[in-house]
Amino acid sequence: MIRGWNLMSDTEIEELADRTATFLSERGVELHHPGMLDILKRAGAQADGETGIVRFPRALQEAALAAAPRGLTLGRPQIPGTDPIELPLPHPEGSFYLCTGTGARGYHDPQTGTYRALTLDDVRTWGCLASVLENIDLCAFPTPTDVPPETVDVHALRALLESTTRHVWIQPHTRETVPFLLDLCAARSGGKEELEKRPLASVIACSLTPFRFKAMDIDIILRASGYGLPIHASSLPVLGGTSPITTAGTVLAAAVEVLAMVIMAQLHRPGTAVIALATALGMDMLSGRAVKASPEAMLTNAACAQFISRAYRLPVHTAALTTDSFVPDGQAMVEHSVYALMVAAAGASILGRAGELEAAKTFSPLQLIVDDENAGLLRRLSSLQLGFGLDEESLPWEDLLSVAPGGHFLEDEHTLRHCREAFRPGLFLRKSRDEWEAGGGKDLAERARERAMELIAASAAPPIPDSMVEELQRIVAEADRRLIG
Repeated sequence: MIRGWNLMSDTEIEELADRTATFLSERGVELHHPGMLDILKRAGAQADGETGIVRFPRALQEAALAAAPRGLTLGRPQIPGTDPIELPLPHPEGSFYLCTGTGARGYHDPQTGTYRALTLDDVRTWGCLASVLENIDLCAFPTPTDVPPETVDVHALRALLESTTRHVWIQPHTRETVPFLLDLCAARSGGKEELEKRPLASVIACSLTPFRFKAMDIDIILRASGYGLPIHASSLPVLGGTSPITTAGTVLAAAVEVLAMVIMAQLHRPGTAVIALATALGMDMLSGRAVKASPEAMLTNAACAQFISRAYRLPVHTAALTTDSFVPDGQAMVEHSVYALMVAAAGASILGRAGELEAAKTFSPLQLIVDDENAGLLRRLSSLQLGFGLDEESLPWEDLLSVAPGGHFLEDEHTLRHCREAFRPGLFLRKSRDEWEAGGGKDLAERARERAMELIAASAAPPIPDSMVEELQRIVAEADRRLIG
């Protein structure tokens, strides 16, 4: 992470954690899921079957939170014959991972520069593109519009599992599709045991803000933990709408919902890997429209990341690269960049929403490529800061003493040791004006569009055994047969 930005003192974090624990023990949350209510009652929670209100005594909270892993490992869809690649959380170098956005139904076509409905082929393109971008670590599937709505997430996940080598982030669309999504992950892993050993996917479970949980999301917690998949426990408050209008009030509300899911997961299956996902939206009070990239939302999500990571030592995933702009223009670039810097500085483990436009309604390969470059820049800033100090390597005292006035450091051994560490951009310019003009004088959007078209043309789905492809097809066909009316 990029260190040094403390939004809250230790005393304030302790007070906020105490208020969160008090809320969970005295006010509680609401859910209507007989199976989970039974689990919670047996564990010692105060659960009312009629009202659905569940209160968690402080001792129960502490025991459940103690069971939650503070470190976990995400796997990736593996190419046969290659070594597995894993993503340890927290990042071993103190940095972050980058995740694409999820759920969009619109597509900003890099070839035509126009908006259109997103298709299943676009999901495959998205997965292939994510695989060749250096700084993309997790990939979520968008929502194709050319498949049956009852099984759209099943079709999209299959397309992504066949096209990407990045860890897959799953957002189920209905309660009925959850078993098929999990079966697809097991099939792509070569079996449930292999999936549990090295989870190639993780799944989101959302609260219904404020303080309520749908049966679907409780099912996700129960089923996903049974497959060994990490769970992104998600709160999606809207400041001044479904949560208080202030940052502190929304941080507390989000923490209550996230911790309730963490506790439920641990009481069901101790040791279940959970990633805290608190993503607040702002509200335009003139129109009532929820907005993604307002300063209020940026600050609140940075504060959520810092509070949860410091108070509970849980890895945090939150929105970081998003915009309310409809196209990958200057507004989008500014909002993505400022947002990412704020959340990274606050200590988030996973920066989310790369490549998205229009408050998560549209995906753009062009924006994804710029976000990949931006993440490389932020990661370099992080490594530079970690290396900043007064030790002999950071402060070459003898070199400073020995250089003659008006001299240089180009031939120093210290310079030679570090000269290849600098960030080397692929899109951002480091040329002279003459070189730039000779190349056509192209701006960032033009360069990103050309790069997108090159990568899309050259990318290909990873080789997967025919038997695995057939099993993925079978699961999708079974979902269609059973769920389409």
